[in-house]
Parts: sequence; C-alpha cells; structure tokens
Amino acid sequence: MEKKRIEDTLTSFYEEYRDENAELFEKDIFAQSMLKAIKSGDKELIHKNVKETKVFDEKWIETLESYFPSIDLIMRNPKSGLKYEDEVVAIEKARKVDAKSIRHLSANTHLIKEVKGEDIRPKKILTTYSEIDYQTYENRMVASLIDRLFYFVRSRYEVIKEFGDSYQNKTLSFKADFPLNEVRLSFDLKLNIKEEPEDASINKYNHEILERVKRLEILVSGFKRSKFMEALKSAPKVRTPIMKTTAIMQNPNYKNCYMLWLFLDRYNTLAFETVIEEKDMSLDGEYLESVYNNMIVGLSSILYYQEQRRQEFNIFDKIKKAKSIKVIKDLDVNPFLEEDIDIEDYSVNQFYLEQSRKLFEQALEYHESTSSTHEVALRKALRETLEFSNALYEDFFEFQKEDDIFRRLVDSLTPEEELTQLREMAKVAKIIREVKEVDYRKSVAFERRLLNRIAKLDQHFINHSKRGILSFVEMQKEEMTLKNEKERSLREAELLSEEIKKTQETNIELARLAKSVDRQFKKIERDHKRNLRRALRELERELRQVHQTKVKEIEEKHQIVIDNIEKERRERIEALTAKFVLAKERLAAEEAIKLKTKKEIDEQIYAQEIETLELKSLEEQERLKKEYVITEKELKKETKELTRKRKSEDSIAVKFIGSKKVDITLFGSSPKIAELLSKKKKKGSTLLRVIKKKKF
Repeated sequence: MEKKRIEDTLTSFYEEYRDENAELFEKDIFAQSMLKAIKSGDKELIHKNVKETKVFDEKWIETLESYFPSIDLIMRNPKSGLKYEDEVVAIEKARKVDAKSIRHLSANTHLIKEVKGEDIRPKKILTTYSEIDYQTYENRMVASLIDRLFYFVRSRYEVIKEFGDSYQNKTLSFKADFPLNEVRLSFDLKLNIKEEPEDASINKYNHEILERVKRLEILVSGFKRSKFMEALKSAPKVRTPIMKTTAIMQNPNYKNCYMLWLFLDRYNTLAFETVIEEKDMSLDGEYLESVYNNMIVGLSSILYYQEQRRQEFNIFDKIKKAKSIKVIKDLDVNPFLEEDIDIEDYSVNQFYLEQSRKLFEQALEYHESTSSTHEVALRKALRETLEFSNALYEDFFEFQKEDDIFRRLVDSLTPEEELTQLREMAKVAKIIREVKEVDYRKSVAFERRLLNRIAKLDQHFINHSKRGILSFVEMQKEEMTLKNEKERSLREAELLSEEIKKTQETNIELARLAKSVDRQFKKIERDHKRNLRRALRELERELRQVHQTKVKEIEEKHQIVIDNIEKERRERIEALTAKFVLAKERLAAEEAIKLKTKKEIDEQIYAQEIETLELKSLEEQERLKKEYVITEKELKKETKELTRKRKSEDSIAVKFIGSKKVDITLFGSSPKIAELLSKKKKKGSTLLRVIKKKKF
C-alpha cells in the first residue's frame, strides 16, 4: 500500500535532502564500506509507542461533596448556649436581682448604703448578665474540621495539578557496535517524542476531577472567611480524641461532621491508578535505510575531525558478513508516580484511637474468657498494652544492644565513644522514667479523687440513711458496711502515698548515682588538665631557653651598634673641640691685632672695629652652639631609637648620655670663655668712656 503524500515544509525538506544525497550513498566507496561495517556488527532496535495513563480516585471528592451541605447548614444556624457573667454594678444599673445577689450582698456588707428598719438600701449589687455563646465544643469541632479541610483539599489540588496529565511517548532507539580495522565503534541513537494521548477523554476526565477539586477549594476557602469562623477565631482548637457529646451523636449535621473527621483521619493518601500500554511500531526498509544513512553521516562528521586518525579510516580491511538486527520488544518503563502519594501524616488521630480501642476490647474479651475474674482479665489486658509501649521504646532507642556481646566484640568502639553512647541512653531512660512517673502520679491523683468521692458519697448516704424509714438494725449494718468501705478507701490512699514515697526514694537514689558518676568524670577531667598543664610548663621552659638565646644574640648585636655610635659621638665631639680651639686662637690673634693698631687708628674707628669683632665673635659662638645643639639632637634621636629596641638598657643609656651632656654644656660655656668675654666687654666699655671724654 502506497503511503499517502502530505504536502508540508517537513516533507519538502526531507525529500529534497534524500533525493540529492541518494546517489552519493549508493556510489561513494566510504559510504558503502561504512554501511557494510555497520551491518556486520551487533545491532539493537527499539521502536515503540508507550502510553501512560493516570486515573485519580474520586471517592474522596464524592465524600466531601456529600458532607459539605451539613457544614453549610451548621454555619448558617450554629448551635449556641447561654453564657452567664457576674458583675457588681451600681444599684441604678441593676436590671435583675436574684437569690445569688442577696447571698453576695449578705457576705459583702460594705456594699450596703443604709438600713431603715427592715428596709435595706445597697450602693452596689451583684447582677448576672446572659449572652449567646457560639464557642461550644461542637462548633469548635466544626471550626477545627474546616481548618483541616482547607489543607486537605489544597494539598491534593496541587498534586493533581502537577501530575494529573496523561501522555504517550514514541521512542526510537538504535544501537550499533561494530569493528572497523583496528578500532571498534559504537553508535547509540535515541529519539523520544512526548505528546498528548490520542484518546482525549483521558485527560478530560482528570481535568474534570481537577475542576471539582478546585471548586471544593473555593468552597472551603469561603468557609474559612465566613462569619462563623470569625466568631470562633479566638476559640481553642479541638484535637483528637473527639468527645461524643449528645449533640454530636443525635444531631445529624454534627454527626456528619464527626464522620467526616474520621474519614480525614483514615484517608491520608491520594490514590490513583497508572495504566501503561506498549505498542510495537513497524520499521520498513526505507525507514531503516534512512537510519543507516544518518549513522554514516554522524560517524563521518565525528571521524573527520580526528586529525591524528583520519588516515586510519581511508582503508577498509575485509569486512565480515552482515548480521541481522535484534529487535527488542520489552521496554522497561518507569512511571513517574508508582504508588499512592502520602500527603497528611497524623501520628495520633481519631481513626487510630478507634482502632486501638477495638484491639483493647478484643484483648479484654479474650482474657475474660480465659481468666477467673474480670479484674484478672483487665490486669492482663493492661499489662499487654504497657508491654507494647515498652517494646516500642526498646526497639526505637535500641536499648537491647547494650547487652549484645557479639556486637561489642565486632564493633571497635573507643572508651570515649562507648561512654558517650551510655550517657545518651541514660538520658533517654531518665526521660522515659520521668514521663512514666508523671503518668503514674496522674493515675494516683485520679484514684485518690475517686476514693475521696466514694468517701463523700458514703458519708452522704449514711446521713441520708439516718433520715430514712429503714429500721435501726438495717441502718447499723449499712453504716458499718459503709464505714468499712471508707476505711478500706483510706487505707488504699495511704498505700498509694507510701508508693509515691518509694518512688521519690528511687529518684533520690538515681540522683545520687548520677552525682557519683559526675564526680568520677570530674576527677578524670582534673587529671587530664593536670597532665596538660605539666606538658605546657615543659613546653614553656623549652621556649624560654630558645627565647633567652635569641635575646642574648640581639643584646650582643645591640652592644656593637652602641659602641659604634659612641665612637662616632666621641669623634664628633673632638672635631667640635678642635673647631672651638681654632676659633679661640683666631679671637686671640684678632685681640693682638687690636692692641697693635690701637695707637695708630682713630679711637672712634677703633671702638667700632672692637664692636664689629665682638659681634663676629658672638656670631661665631652662636654658630658653634647651634651646630653643637644639632649634633646633640641627632645623638639623642639615635639613642632613642636604640632605647626603643631594648627597654632594659634605658637606665644605662640615659646615665651615659646624661653624663656626656653635662660635660658638653660645661665645655660649651666654660668659666674661661665666660671670663674672657667679660674682660672684652669691660675693656670695650672703658675705651668707649675714654673716647666720650675726649670728644667733650
């Protein structure tokens, strides 16, 4: 049968490509040789159409849709009660006075304003107001149910929206493994086309379910925003177990809400069914030939760019005989969703409570049939329940591993790791014991309340019997029976108190044992710290020796630097001293010149020259002093640099520099120079006085 021709861009492109390259593939040597090599190797072919269909369960949707009218009716007309509140108000504001108001006024006489005879006029009085209360237990149960429904529907809507579409895959996989000269080539072609299923009703069904769930979500969101939920906004939430009140059991709407609560506890998954259909598709000769040609083109494009091996594929050795294609019909298909999705995780809920109660009732019935009395059967059933809880603790926390000798031989645990594990197990055991003690104390308190209630009722019954018509003898017998029962109740209460004391003593013993373990651990810790301090001291001693050696080397280097500076300082002082001696000699020569030329020159000119020489002498002295000060500052700066490097030598350096400083200052302003300068000044002033006298 000839294939029907379709005119489109894909057809025109492929036919043009095929027609232009048909002659090349038929006549080209490389193409023919490569085709023979491919056919001579191992080949696997997969050509299938896989259809995956997911059908979600709509039972839970129908259940919610059937129960929603009851929730709507309750929200429109909720059950209410009267809430009474007492308040002391001014007498003018009191609307209603009852016996309770009179009793309160008699107990609080300070509220009385005045008394005139038999008339009493109060200032304030207790009055009772009543208002409608919607925060009943039944309404709080419905509000909690709406909160659960909101998350229940929202989570399932998200899952169906993400994974609800069905699809079909068209898969073509062709693998070839064949030898070519000295190498072996492998080729793996895989094409997967994912598209909508041919049967559009499948996705239509899932889309309808999604729309129904969306409508449920809109309804529940409306419930959340209703006035009913606003009125119960501050009310405490209801948790499992649900109390079966008269309104819940007899009112059909509230009973439907209770049944819906049980359904939510039981239905914590999203059930669906996945159907996978596989169909082998035919592959004719023309199709297979195009696959071979595509393999040749792909291999040649890759081999072409293998520069170092291109020559290797120019020559073809003798090619083996062609092999048939291995067609694989079984395709492993892994559906995206293999099993139901767990959405809610209710560890304890009403459904599990109902199931546990049924199991306890069955165990009690079994033991009643095999035991002598009801009390014995009840004890056995309760003991089995407690043993189940203890086995749960032991299995979860792996308490039995502590006594497993074989495990201790195999596991190579260090003492520190084993000690850590034992401490963790001791903590868990302590927590379990404390929880059981709290439960035990609650049971004792509950039993004590019951015994006190029995004693009160016995006393009430005794008092009532005294006023009855019973005979004195029967009354005495009944009184004695009730007294004996009262004494037994009191005795049992005393025994319970003794058991509590024993429990407290056990707690004290455990605390003392824990303190002993802590003391041993602290002793080990102290020994460890002592050894650590000893090791630190030895290490510190070694480091101190190394430090002293390095400090000694630094001191030696520092002493060499100080000696060099001192030598340079002495040389500078000697140079300054020589300069000062030269200056003194020059001044002496100038003084001699003054004496020689004193008689030859005019007295006024002589006085001016004397003043000029004195000024020059003073300038020379100032210059020498400045030069000395600069030199002294440089020496101080260098000395400070050295003293900063080694603070321990501060006192020596200061003493050394201080002594030298005193010598220098004495040298710079010696008594001889001071005496010489004073003589010069005196001579100059005498000469000036002589000149002035001669002028006058």
